[in-house]
Amino acid sequence: MDRLWAMEVFVRVADCGSFSRAAESMGLANATVTTCVRNLERHLNVSLISRNSRGLRLSEEGLLFLPRARELLASLTHAEDEV
Repeated sequence: MDRLWAMEVFVRVADCGSFSRAAESMGLANATVTTCVRNLERHLNVSLISRNSRGLRLSEEGLLFLPRARELLASLTHAEDEV
């Protein structure tokens, strides 16, 4: 699993508030986005997103992980821009 890409997908789901909107915005299949987030959750051994029929909401762990993932992705972009 590419953890950076998985973090990017997780952040996009959080930003969009929906797996399907995140998938559409990234040009991916819904199943790909869902699998990616599930694999990240499995890797971290926590649930990042609580899903139900009315939508989704970030779990406590997801709320803690989101700003760190954003920070890491921004640092990576900054490093790439420098070179």
